[in-house]
Amino acid sequence: YGVSYFSFCQAVERLALDTRCYAIDTWKGDQHAGFYGEDVYQLVRNHNDSHYSAFSRLVRSTFDEALDHFSDASVDLLHIDGMHSFEAVSHDFESWRRKLSDNAVVIFHDTNVRERGFGVSRLLEDLKRQYPTFEFVHGHGLAVVGVGSAQEDLLRRLFEAGEQPAACRAIRDVFATLGRGCADSFNVRRRDENAKKLAAELADTKRKLAEAQTDI
Repeated sequence: YGVSYFSFCQAVERLALDTRCYAIDTWKGDQHAGFYGEDVYQLVRNHNDSHYSAFSRLVRSTFDEALDHFSDASVDLLHIDGMHSFEAVSHDFESWRRKLSDNAVVIFHDTNVRERGFGVSRLLEDLKRQYPTFEFVHGHGLAVVGVGSAQEDLLRRLFEAGEQPAACRAIRDVFATLGRGCADSFNVRRRDENAKKLAAELADTKRKLAEAQTDI
């Protein structure tokens, strides 16, 4: 449903960045994410058109098919969250590496999933030998990898903190707490929406009961 992608778009909008965003997907699903119908794509497209169409575009294709439409060394931030087997995620990273700029950052989702054939954690272990990294381990896990040779100062500090146990734990705790706050807020909204729906159904049932009693 574009949650990760739209968080990037929200950051671009709020920080008034001169950035173009592209979401590449078939919107058909896979064996790890599950398969779904056209309604998912329509929801994502409608949200994008309503909020971020000034700088964001949905590219409906496979990751490999989209490669030729992006110039080499043009991508500053790449988020990889497709098929999660070791072979698939390794292929996605290697095939897109030439598209990355000198200060590029690559983000990998699901680094903390160790079942159902997920292999992102294996790739991350390999990348740690080549690039500076920082991994958030709450939820399904998220790794930030400094692939470009010219990283910004704040990112360098994040990567350095990853090598210091106390600093690493403090940063992880902060983001895990923020994540729980977002999840709790979502659950409260969903509970309130369900309560309103149940109240409406109850009112409708009472109305029908009153009509039936009148008929009787």
